[in-house]
Parts: sequence; C-alpha cells; structure tokens
Amino acid sequence: MPIPTTGTTTVSFTNVDGNNISSARMNMDAIRYSITRQLPARFYVTEEGGAAAFNAHVRSGTLAVSLTGNSGRGYLDINEETTNANTVDLDPTKMVDSRWTLTAQAGLTFSSATLTIPYNPARLNGLTETAGSLNAVFRVDGSAVTEVNPANVSFNYAANTVTVTGITGFSTWFIGNDTANDPVGVDDWQMLAE
Repeated sequence: MPIPTTGTTTVSFTNVDGNNISSARMNMDAIRYSITRQLPARFYVTEEGGAAAFNAHVRSGTLAVSLTGNSGRGYLDINEETTNANTVDLDPTKMVDSRWTLTAQAGLTFSSATLTIPYNPARLNGLTETAGSLNAVFRVDGSAVTEVNPANVSFNYAANTVTVTGITGFSTWFIGNDTANDPVGVDDWQMLAE
C-alpha cells in the first residue's frame, strides 16, 4: 500500500513480534515522506582525499554526484524545485520546468565532479527529447550564467537523464535548449542606412 501524502488512512499492521503498529505511526511515515520531498538531501563527506559518490532521491528520480580530489570535510545539499524561474534572463519557454541546486557547505572542496541529473518528461515545457531541442545545461552562480561546454554534456533520452562532467563548483542548474541564453531581441534587430 503506498504511503499517502495527504489526509489520514487507518491501517493496522502487525510486526514480526506480533505487536500492532498504530495508524499514528503510519501518519508519521506519511509526514516524513512529504517532508523529504520538500527539503534538500544532505550528504556528508567525512574523509579527505580520494573520491565520494552520492545518490540523492529528488522529485524526478535519482540525482547522482561523484566527487574526485576532495580536500575538505563538509556536506553537500541537493534540491530539485519544480520551477525554472531564474534571475539571469534565461528564457523559461526554452527550458525544462525544473531547477536543481547543489551547494557544498562547511569546507567541502573538490577538484572535479560528475553530475547525473534526472528530469521528468512531463515537465519538458514544450521541448522534445531530441538533440535539436533538449540539448543544453546551464549553470547559474549568483548573477552569472554559463552554458556548460557541450563536450561535457551527455543526454540519455531513454533514461530521462543528462550527465555533466568536469564540474569545478556547484550552484543552480537548468536543462533546456541552447538558445535559452540568447540575448532578448537579438533576432529582431535591423541596420538602417542614413
């Protein structure tokens, strides 16, 4: 039986010791499930050096992170939001309607990372899973936006994921069409002779 995300369901279970597990416990599990879908996942790195790998369960699936050359202890927060709102003028009509934020905290540093981002095909926002439509990853750090070098981006349309390699810092990530970062109005200009 799936755990409900709203309301209450009266269910009675007996555990292996023969004790009844109350419906109050089931309600707590439903609340815990709902909260974990809203809060970022947090992964701790306790050893310096070497590599670390994490699998975070976000709204669209499993987001995988692999770090190499960790030189500090700390933690990584991972969150997916179902919005493509941004403050750097990326065109939201040319992006998947989600954004993923990864934040290294408390001294966590690394030399390189690989990130596999899952996306929900129901949130493609008019894009299609083809190289001509869904073909770019954008990193937003503060007020700066960077399209990730296409050589470091690999889409797997069958698995609804995109893998980004050679990452040297975390921030907010968007998936979309490579024209989402075109300056507004660049297609509408003309030169007039005087």
